[in-house]
Amino acid sequence: INWMAYEHKETEICNMVQSVSRLMRLSISHKAGNLTLEQEISYIRDYLYIQKVRYGERLEVLYQIHEEVNKQVIPKFTIHWWRIPLSTDWREAMGSVWCSSQPADAVKRWRSL
Repeated sequence: INWMAYEHKETEICNMVQSVSRLMRLSISHKAGNLTLEQEISYIRDYLYIQKVRYGERLEVLYQIHEEVNKQVIPKFTIHWWRIPLSTDWREAMGSVWCSSQPADAVKRWRSL
């Protein structure tokens, strides 16, 4: 599918096929169950890219990821991106999805205020 879309210069279809492929590989992979936060966020980006194509301007996706936490190792599927609530009716108004990360010491400082 991807090469056919590529031959017809359908870059959006190519991008969607690649996103779906990465998500499928992750979900059926039997490798160790740990990823870096950066890897987990890349799967969220793939999932939300597909949804953004589906919903267009009605879905806004914002990322605020701190570089220093990207290499933190977490169990695979710690962030349940497939549970991000999205409408099943394409005519409904949508909203924004905000993905944010910050170092633990920043969270501790914020909670103590």
